[in-house]
Amino acid sequence: MSLVAADFSRARLGILATFATMGFAIASAATRLAEIKHHLEVSNSVFGFALACTTLGSLIGNMQAHRLVVRFGSKRIVQAFGVLMMCSVALYGSIWFIWQLAVLAFLAAFGYSTMNVAINAQGVDVEVHLNRSVMPAFHGAWSIGSLATSLLGGLVAAVIPPQWHLIAVGVFAITAMLFASQSLLPIDDVPEEIDHRAKVEGATLRLLLVTAFGLSLGAIAEGCVLDWSNIYLHEYVGISLGLNTLGLTAFLVAQISGRLLVGRLNDRFGVPRVVGLAAAAGSCGFLLSIITVRLGIANGRFELGGNSTLIVSCLGFVVLGLGVSPLPAAYLSAAGRIDGLTTARGISLLALMNACFLLVLRPFISWTTDAFDVSTALMVAGLALAGSSLMARNLRHILSE
Repeated sequence: MSLVAADFSRARLGILATFATMGFAIASAATRLAEIKHHLEVSNSVFGFALACTTLGSLIGNMQAHRLVVRFGSKRIVQAFGVLMMCSVALYGSIWFIWQLAVLAFLAAFGYSTMNVAINAQGVDVEVHLNRSVMPAFHGAWSIGSLATSLLGGLVAAVIPPQWHLIAVGVFAITAMLFASQSLLPIDDVPEEIDHRAKVEGATLRLLLVTAFGLSLGAIAEGCVLDWSNIYLHEYVGISLGLNTLGLTAFLVAQISGRLLVGRLNDRFGVPRVVGLAAAAGSCGFLLSIITVRLGIANGRFELGGNSTLIVSCLGFVVLGLGVSPLPAAYLSAAGRIDGLTTARGISLLALMNACFLLVLRPFISWTTDAFDVSTALMVAGLALAGSSLMARNLRHILSE
């Protein structure tokens, strides 16, 4: 079976919609984490370590994603593991013990990571065929889905318990994802001359390590917003429930804007340069916001729960959202184009290395929230984004060789 231009055009729309449902589902839990933590009555570190089980789930998922894609095809993997992820997220609000959260976090990440390799492999194949930068738009669709569920979470927080809210989100997301995925590429574009089991070494290994570490540092910054922004605004800054979702909303709006605009910038200035400058600017702006709020609260110039505190905090999340917006698409697209590797294998290896790095980095963030406070943990996230900027610089040197 051969693919024609119409297949890629149809797949582009299917990929956009599938990414949107992924973002809608996975971010829905983030809007209710403060309430779930309060219900479980656990410390920040215990809660954070339970959430860190997502890293273990991602690690195992990425280890077998490439083999599953080769055997069953990326379209089937998106559908099967998408259902697993969305069912797990739907049950977040129905738990009574912290170990249940850990199990669900593991299963959600296991399903998400496997699905993520498959859908990104489809995205890179479409991008290569169209010969223009479309991966940022796909990831922008993910952010649009996340924004939609963030706004929804803020609206229903006061009237609908997390249990029924997340179950409803799960039912809707599964239905929408299965419908959208019908338009995905029916087969994967895999050159026959590529050995699926070829040893990865030399320049290829170096490129994967650089991209994986850069992706991990950016993922820490983004993950901190998803995991801790609502808790930070409510418990540290004093913003009431419902309004405390504004930080995540501001972050997602900025992230969407960046991803929708960055394609043209990538084509004009080059991906590594755009990623490096965006990450550096995002890091500086976010750190400035966090430090300003800390000093303002400490010297009494900012009132807990006050408008000035909320505005400065949200501005920081806006700058951070712009800074991280080009990162995932850039690193994943680079990995999917490495000579000698299939698209799915390059992305799977990148995601596996990324999960290994996060297995160390995410627990460190959780420890920081208890050893210091959530504000300090977010500052570490800002510094991580600066590190991702440096990795993008190294990536430019490797790609120019």
